[in-house]
Amino acid sequence: DGLVEVFALNGVQVNRRWVETSPEDWEPLAVLQIVNAQERAEVMRRYGLERLMLHLPHEILDERADYALLRVCLSNQTPQAYYLRMRNPSTGLWHLEGVERCAMVQEAINWRAAEPPDSDWTPDVLT
Repeated sequence: DGLVEVFALNGVQVNRRWVETSPEDWEPLAVLQIVNAQERAEVMRRYGLERLMLHLPHEILDERADYALLRVCLSNQTPQAYYLRMRNPSTGLWHLEGVERCAMVQEAINWRAAEPPDSDWTPDVLT
């Protein structure tokens, strides 16, 4: 026999459940808890950021162009997680990236780029 099953989304190896199960049956928090960043990104692409946000209580704290700073309630243990929602200029896809607690999009962008909090660093440098 010796056959090994490999499951992948867009060429990225993932757990078989993300391929064999319909996204409508997934638990939103399970998607966020995927440790491997590439696997999490592909599963999120299949699940959809919009669908995820429908299931998670959140508040938009600040918006600027293709960026929004969100405060998201992930659970009773994590009632305030902060995420920067952004559009990837190369692919046009939306994604979330966890950031430290902040109040403005610019602060989150600066934190992500390891710039001082009061910097006016521009995100067009990121790829």
